[in-house]
Amino acid sequence: MVTVGDVRGLRTIAVAVGGTPLTVDPGTTLAGERDGVSAAMPVALVPGATLPFEAELELGGAERLEILPLGRETEVRLASRWPHPSFTGRFLPVERRVGTNGFEATWRTTAFATTAREAWLLAATATPTASGGDPAALAVVRAGLPADAAAYAGAVPDTFQVSLIDPVDLYVLTDRATKYALLFVVLTLGTFALYEALRRLNVHPLQYLFVGAALAVFFLLLLALAEHVGFARAYLAASVACVTLLAVYVGGVLRSLRRGATFGGGVAALYGALYGIVQSEQNALLLGTLLVFGVLAGAMLATRNVDWHRRLGTAASGAEAPREPSL
Repeated sequence: MVTVGDVRGLRTIAVAVGGTPLTVDPGTTLAGERDGVSAAMPVALVPGATLPFEAELELGGAERLEILPLGRETEVRLASRWPHPSFTGRFLPVERRVGTNGFEATWRTTAFATTAREAWLLAATATPTASGGDPAALAVVRAGLPADAAAYAGAVPDTFQVSLIDPVDLYVLTDRATKYALLFVVLTLGTFALYEALRRLNVHPLQYLFVGAALAVFFLLLLALAEHVGFARAYLAASVACVTLLAVYVGGVLRSLRRGATFGGGVAALYGALYGIVQSEQNALLLGTLLVFGVLAGAMLATRNVDWHRRLGTAASGAEAPREPSL
């Protein structure tokens, strides 16, 4: 018997016992496990004997593959040409090799480390008279139930799990970028405010709002374009558009093309850093933390000699030095 959680993904299956191919029929002989396939044994089962068997399955369209270790000793070796596996479940592989050409993984466990065997046997024989269960097969299965089998009712299955993921999917990358949206906007506006304070400029809150809106629109442009031209091209187009808009606008606000170009260059550097962060599968948190630390360290060093009491006091009284005109 081979039980399958979702039979829609089962395309073909071939089973052989002792080198003899078997005729596989749909459905199992167990009432608690109806989804799957079964085949009649060519020989009688002898307790304690070794019976080699092979099962070749073609699966398609499945989210993940889970293997339930029902043997007293279970060893699973899995190989695939997919280079991005995600190993989950109650047991991780004891050996694994992941490369650009695919991966290989090996799981090993015993009945001492898991209750999967007892929980499955209990569920499979819960209603032996339903669905025309084979009495002979059920008798063999019930023989493996321990005396306190009821204690395993409702237990979470201990499985080996592997999913084939795509870490560079455009939606995954866009989602990673949007998670940094708030931090990105705060860093940019904070830099803008710091520049205003150090240069004694006068920027209206509405102008801050426009700059923040332009930064937020970047992420909407990114997602909209990525669905048509791919993530890399969409990121380049959205960043160029937003950097150009911000450079021109800030240059007009500050009445200086040089300052506008400097601000645009800083935003372009942040976009470049953000692209490196979202592309990194293993070091995204590290790179993001280093970026925040670098910006914070730069702001602290740039303002270490600023007398904020005097600066804020003169700003509140209006008796500060003449400021440059603003729009």
